[in-house]
Amino acid sequence: MHNTQKKGFAAVVFIKGPKGTTLFVEDPKKVPTFPKLAGGTNEGDETPEACAIRELHEETGLWVKEKDLVRVAKVDKGSHDFYLFTATVKSLGGLREKGDEGEIITVSYVDKIAEMDFFPPHKALLVKYNLIDVM
Repeated sequence: MHNTQKKGFAAVVFIKGPKGTTLFVEDPKKVPTFPKLAGGTNEGDETPEACAIRELHEETGLWVKEKDLVRVAKVDKGSHDFYLFTATVKSLGGLREKGDEGEIITVSYVDKIAEMDFFPPHKALLVKYNLIDVM
């Protein structure tokens, strides 16, 4: 029997902010807790870009436009596709203290991620696509 069910996806956004800043989120409900890129799974028939924009806003309060997103990768994870986007922003205006579901939002510097105990799958993609330098 052929499965015609549409595969879902997840999308994350690596923010490149002013003066080398970036942001990440932590979900205090998950154990272990790791800093990770803002993002999540699709809802309904939204595009990967729409999913990335919605999730970024829900988790951080930050709005980006579709034209600001650059698709870096689409990875087939078997059960779902995984999209990695970058977005360069001039300001982190609108950033909240916590996301819609209690996510902790942290602003840091891009060059500090390599030293952090960052969510391993996200960190591996950032390294693979040369978005962060590892020493």
